[in-house]
Amino acid sequence: MPDSTEAKGHRGGALAMPQAFSPPLPTPRGALPLLGHLLPLLRAPLALLALLALLAQHPDVAHPLRTEVDTVLDGWTAAYDDLPRLHLTARVVNETLRLWPPVWAVPRVVTTDTRLGGHDLPAGTLVVYSPYLVHLRPELYGDPERLDPDRWMPGPTAPPREACVPFGGGARKCIGDTFGLTEATLALATITHHWHLEPLPGQRVRRPVPGGTLRPSPFRMRAIRRPWR
Repeated sequence: MPDSTEAKGHRGGALAMPQAFSPPLPTPRGALPLLGHLLPLLRAPLALLALLALLAQHPDVAHPLRTEVDTVLDGWTAAYDDLPRLHLTARVVNETLRLWPPVWAVPRVVTTDTRLGGHDLPAGTLVVYSPYLVHLRPELYGDPERLDPDRWMPGPTAPPREACVPFGGGARKCIGDTFGLTEATLALATITHHWHLEPLPGQRVRRPVPGGTLRPSPFRMRAIRRPWR
């Protein structure tokens, strides 16, 4: 019988992983001095919870993802040198951040008098935009509520770079965006390679809940260790 345990998604966004989980996960180091810029990275459990929750509801994405990580890792923990071969894994991370960006509302202050969307905005005006709403605009993304990692395949049909802003944009963009994407990709690959997670009976993933961050509704999952040769 496979070893199994339960992981619970809490309101704070933490995912309690099995104590028997042997492959170490990458963790942010030296991030505390950059708290203001690296807030999304310090919510790594929240981002991983969103990834695993969506994959549990989309076996059409989870199966090819598992095939990729099994081929690349071959029993090992994901490392930085594996990134060039984790193409689908990286696209799944990008697509999850599009659907469920941890920071769903971003404030900005207008520094000079300007006009935006037909409205005059004097200097000092507070403007709030929502990456979550931007990411669901049908003129930017076909079938925007569908989990489709292949929309991030390189080519002329890929979404414009400025249309996806989970880390913000411009001069105030989060300086840890590359670090965050790398961390999430390696962690997802490692977990998927060594564990199979499935919702408990009666549990289903609902729309994310807005709070200080955008997070999944609480639900329970079972983690089953995948045998490896």
